[in-house]
Amino acid sequence: MAEYQGVFAQVKLQYQGNNLPNVWRNGHYHDWREHFALYQSADGNKTPIYSGWKSGKLRIEAGGYKFQSQSE
Repeated sequence: MAEYQGVFAQVKLQYQGNNLPNVWRNGHYHDWREHFALYQSADGNKTPIYSGWKSGKLRIEAGGYKFQSQSE
């Protein structure tokens, strides 16, 4: 297990072989089923950059502008 203590947060990681690691953020277990999307914030709030896991889509919304791209 690896632990990191920052000024405002703590993260713990536990290696799981070929599976996703177990992760705890500030003592709360990270549920991969709810937070599997890339760039998603830990609390699930909307972020300016969004890319669903293996979706091939990238969406950016910032400063009143929107950009979306998709690969095949």
